[in-house]
Amino acid sequence: MKRFLVFVVMLTLPVFFTAAQDDGLGLTVGVELECPGINDEFALNVIPFLEYDTSFGDLDIWAWLGVSFGVVHDEDDFPVNLSAEFLPWYNLRLSSDSTLSIGVYGNLEYQISPSVDDALFFELEPRVKYNQSFDFGDLYGIIGLPVGLVYPYDDYDVSLGVKFTLGWASTFGLELELTPHFMFMPDGVDMYEGIELLISYEADSIYGELVVGIPNDMDYGGYHFDPGVTLSPHVEYRFARMAVYLGADIIGIGSSSDIEVDLKAGFKYSF
Repeated sequence: MKRFLVFVVMLTLPVFFTAAQDDGLGLTVGVELECPGINDEFALNVIPFLEYDTSFGDLDIWAWLGVSFGVVHDEDDFPVNLSAEFLPWYNLRLSSDSTLSIGVYGNLEYQISPSVDDALFFELEPRVKYNQSFDFGDLYGIIGLPVGLVYPYDDYDVSLGVKFTLGWASTFGLELELTPHFMFMPDGVDMYEGIELLISYEADSIYGELVVGIPNDMDYGGYHFDPGVTLSPHVEYRFARMAVYLGADIIGIGSSSDIEVDLKAGFKYSF
């Protein structure tokens, strides 16, 4: 497992070094403070991160790498979590108003904790996007096929899903997305996971978004799950090459369990 982690890091880091050598364009460094479950016991994670976002002709590349250090947790538990994401898009211009894009989203989570075994989650999601421009903005649709792998292996180690996204990007900074999720488990159990709504607005130096996750109640393995609604607001203020942001995840609204609130704040600088 440790060799696999080193291998992933060696593959990811050259992307950022390439950006730094190319006049630094597209490279962002930052740090985030995260307080998970503030309505329970206080905890604090410090997350330094690197982000790369640029284009080479018809190829768009986005990548993110961060390490979360649990500096305030249970007395004997200070977890470390490596996170990496990437999303390249290759854009095919079909006409002056329409574009077909092919991409693949990847997400890696590797957790090291003194109190439990190391855990690995990896997801790979091929995507196809079609965008059509109009006078009132862009309408687009995305189809994604996420494949997830969890380690250590158990009965639910591999999953396959499908996502359908419909979106509208206005000409005045407003963007809307609606995404239903479906999941197919290896034991033959198929389920509708839920739907996600994204509302974002950008004007000058201000950016804000609200993600509303409405998961589906489900009965599985003799248990009933009612996760409730999740609200995730995010506000960002940009000045010069810097930005500060605040965000939250409000989890379990309307469920039979207690509501959990996670807070985060961050600072980043773009070269």
